[in-house]
Amino acid sequence: MLKASKLFRIVLLKFCIIHSRISLLRSAKFSTKVEANFSKSRSNRALKTGGSGSEIKRFNDQLAKAEAGHVESMVKVAARFHQGRGTLVDERMSFQWYLKAAEAGSSFAQNAVDHSYKLGQGTTVDLSKSLEWFSKSAEQDNTDGLLGLSSCYAFGLGIDIDLKVSFNLKLQSAKAGNSTGQNAIAYDYKTGQGTDVNPTKTFEWFLKSANQGHTEGMLGLASYY
Repeated sequence: MLKASKLFRIVLLKFCIIHSRISLLRSAKFSTKVEANFSKSRSNRALKTGGSGSEIKRFNDQLAKAEAGHVESMVKVAARFHQGRGTLVDERMSFQWYLKAAEAGSSFAQNAVDHSYKLGQGTTVDLSKSLEWFSKSAEQDNTDGLLGLSSCYAFGLGIDIDLKVSFNLKLQSAKAGNSTGQNAIAYDYKTGQGTDVNPTKTFEWFLKSANQGHTEGMLGLASYY
């Protein structure tokens, strides 16, 4: 009887040890899960507020410079509002900062503003203002501005259609090295839009565009082989 009692106590002790270990394991798993959820929540909060602390600091640094009148910083702040880096995505604020930089003479910002007016991004659609800012960007020989102004003449966006003017603007962009402009000029020579059909020049401009890694330029060039 004594031996049975002693055996019972040994079994009970082993049971308690095993139960304790199971409880500790469950507790550890729970703690790990809680920590993982907390980390995930913290990451989600970071994404909603514009990213990590370092990104927020960079945004605030650029914002201070932009508010002090630094044009390049205005452009960077506008881009950060558009992308949500260091701050929340805010297309309206992005447009306002691009507009400030555009008014200060940045051709890059002028090109961004004309696209905003064209697409209604951060502002209302206004094709006449889009044309105005494309023109200002193009006047500074911004190759994307030249292409944008070209599209206005090609499709009658805020101005009468004039395919010849559209072609000349694209040609100016292409000669300045814009691969998209080079590809567009190749198609104009291929289809005779705004100019005469010219297979030799078509090949020449597809080749230039392809050499810069432009995908459509490569496809256009491939049609010759």
